[in-house]
Amino acid sequence: MLEEGSDDEEEEEDQYQDIEDDENEQELENRPRKKVDPRREVTYEVFAVEVWPRICKNFSGRYHPSLIWMEIMSFIRGSFEALSKPSGYLSKEEYLVLGRKRAPNFSGEREHIYDIFKRYDHFKRQRFLFDETDLVQNVYNRLVLMSSFVHLLILDVTIFNLF
Repeated sequence: MLEEGSDDEEEEEDQYQDIEDDENEQELENRPRKKVDPRREVTYEVFAVEVWPRICKNFSGRYHPSLIWMEIMSFIRGSFEALSKPSGYLSKEEYLVLGRKRAPNFSGEREHIYDIFKRYDHFKRQRFLFDETDLVQNVYNRLVLMSSFVHLLILDVTIFNLF
């Protein structure tokens, strides 16, 4: 008889574990492989933790990442003018001439902000990342191509107030 916790009992369990592992490996090999999309969405959290420290070594103490993120998402990439451009963003000249009433942040430092945006855009493209403005741009471009087929598009946005 074997005592509980004996070495022979552990060896038997290990032996069965090996058989189960072999069956799982064979099962995985026989399954059709799915394509894994290497792209990843850049949210504010990803921007602040992973992207910001790498692209703004010279400006990290000068600007807060949330302000830069909002400037990019609201004006440089997120405005209607940016959406209607093939590039999906405003040119440097267009961004520099935005009025103070429309875009009050960084009015005297827009050249620096645009340079940060260009670094962000380069970083994003090099690593196959995308953000919400890329999604909006893609949908908008598809709708423009289908404009002769789309007669009416209704967007209903519901905001849940959890307070």
